[in-house]
Amino acid sequence: MARERTFDGKFLFMTVGKGEAQLTIDTYKELEKWMNGNPLSGLTWKSAWLEGDHGSMVGRNIYDGLTFIFGGWKIPDTLMRNADVEAIDGYLKTNMAKWATYGFDTSAALPEQMLNAFGYNMLNRKEFNKAIKLFLYNIKLFPKSFNALDSLAEAYLTMGDKENAIKFYKSAVELNPGDSDYAKRILLNSKTKLKELGVEK
Repeated sequence: MARERTFDGKFLFMTVGKGEAQLTIDTYKELEKWMNGNPLSGLTWKSAWLEGDHGSMVGRNIYDGLTFIFGGWKIPDTLMRNADVEAIDGYLKTNMAKWATYGFDTSAALPEQMLNAFGYNMLNRKEFNKAIKLFLYNIKLFPKSFNALDSLAEAYLTMGDKENAIKFYKSAVELNPGDSDYAKRILLNSKTKLKELGVEK
């Protein structure tokens, strides 16, 4: 590894237990010193000293290592709870760029179902403006999602905005192919709501 000198896109998470034998600890200190003193271009690395010894650290090391490598992948819940779609969008653009270089489908960082769940959470808390913002953002990200449209329509209906509820229930029906049990269930809901609103669709 040391001979390569350029490590673009590579990660290293290394650990040692404080309860290891002195020889191991001394060797690890020398490794840390060498790593800090040698520019390893492109390498993202971290060293951690943990309680325990060699046999007690495996599970913790795997978890901490994955958390280090995938830092920034999970969108902070505070952004979601605040329904700050501008900040969410900015976070995605800033933090997902690096994952795209590894071939990750970055849309998986903010799946439709997650946005929908946060939207309903806001709706249940009667934070209607936040719910609408999240549902609209979901449609922006997933414009062909009949479920996102159905959810937005429900939010408007809950608020008493029948005009927008009808508009988005109609859109949900138009986009829904009804080709699965899931799609059929959403389709039935959209049509039922339209009927209750005096619209035959």
